[in-house]
Amino acid sequence: MRFHVGPVPDEPDFKPEEEPWSPIREPGPALFQLLALPIALVVAFVLAKIWWSLPISNIRVVIVSAREALAALAVALAVVGLHELLHALMMPGGWRSDRIILGIWPQRLMFYAHYTGAMSRGRFLAVMVTPFLVLSLGPILLIMGMVAANSSISSWVLAVAFAVSLFNGAASCGDLLGALLVIVQVPRGALVRNQGWRTYWRPRLPEEAISYAGR
Repeated sequence: MRFHVGPVPDEPDFKPEEEPWSPIREPGPALFQLLALPIALVVAFVLAKIWWSLPISNIRVVIVSAREALAALAVALAVVGLHELLHALMMPGGWRSDRIILGIWPQRLMFYAHYTGAMSRGRFLAVMVTPFLVLSLGPILLIMGMVAANSSISSWVLAVAFAVSLFNGAASCGDLLGALLVIVQVPRGALVRNQGWRTYWRPRLPEEAISYAGR
């Protein structure tokens, strides 16, 4: 794994226009972020409705002190880091792969995990949705399990679980939009690869059936 500051880097050895790779129809970075905003609002609303439907005491979400503001900032930064690490964990080779790039794009206020190679459509979708499943739905299941076991739940644990779930849910809007674009446009069994921001796909060749089975 390596680190990068700036836009998602291009791969000089990957020339999709000279190979049988087809681009998917997707907006540029600015428009993509704009289109993802409604998804963030809807996801946050649905998650909040789920939380407030649980048989637990009311969740306090108002920050009333500087200490709580700093704690909220620390939780947000931790969630961002864990979110990208979960992306990387699901990529072929996991965290030890030298094909994985963790990056920050300051101009867009974006963090990303990028894989410099091809992976199966199924693996690509798993990479996209895993942080949402673990960090947004995971806390809900955790609290539900504690309620079912009649475990005492401190207000601090409840507040952190709620904040992590909603913040990550909203932050996953780009992942969910990207996954939807791949589901709609890329057939099953295909390979998917990125060149910078753009996403490409091609059918998997017969001789690649085994070598890409776990990717």
